[in-house]
Amino acid sequence: MICSVHLVSATFGVNGLPIQYRIEPSNGISDHKKQPSSVVLIQDDETFNAVVTGLGAFGVIYAVTITTVPFYWIRQLRQMVDWPTAKQLLQQGPDGDILKYHNAEVWFNPYTSKTLITRREKTTQPGDGKTDSNPGIFATLLMALPALRAVTDIFDWTNVVEDVSKDLGNTLAAFLMHFPLLLPTASDPMGKTVIHC
Repeated sequence: MICSVHLVSATFGVNGLPIQYRIEPSNGISDHKKQPSSVVLIQDDETFNAVVTGLGAFGVIYAVTITTVPFYWIRQLRQMVDWPTAKQLLQQGPDGDILKYHNAEVWFNPYTSKTLITRREKTTQPGDGKTDSNPGIFATLLMALPALRAVTDIFDWTNVVEDVSKDLGNTLAAFLMHFPLLLPTASDPMGKTVIHC
């Protein structure tokens, strides 16, 4: 669990040096009286949550203070629904059936109206070791495509699609690591090159 984020911003102080920030929740671990004058301490829940979820967007992070938590298992639930259903669930906010979990993801498929909702919750009990009920994200989305759905209705290719998606992901990652300039690029109207990932 992250307790404190230390970053250097792109703004400069009167001494000509970049301003350093230590950002923590409202009940943070740092004492205002013991802070060096070169570091600005911010203890605010909203600012802390924004920095933690947008790591790097507020400045260059050079340190993160973390605390460990007792060991726990994760129970993952995946559900494929149509977009109107997913939208209705998201509109319920923190009291709804998505955001009440420890972690949640919502993936949209631009080629169908399907949305994959993944919910994760802490549990003290280990799983049964079966992974067939929770295929990977790429396999789940591929299986939602109408053309593949027709083929998979005839053959049970779930494991094949899962293996192919893993191999494809690993191959693509290795390829882009060795040839980073091959990422698709486009130019904006101002003539600057923009990399799309």
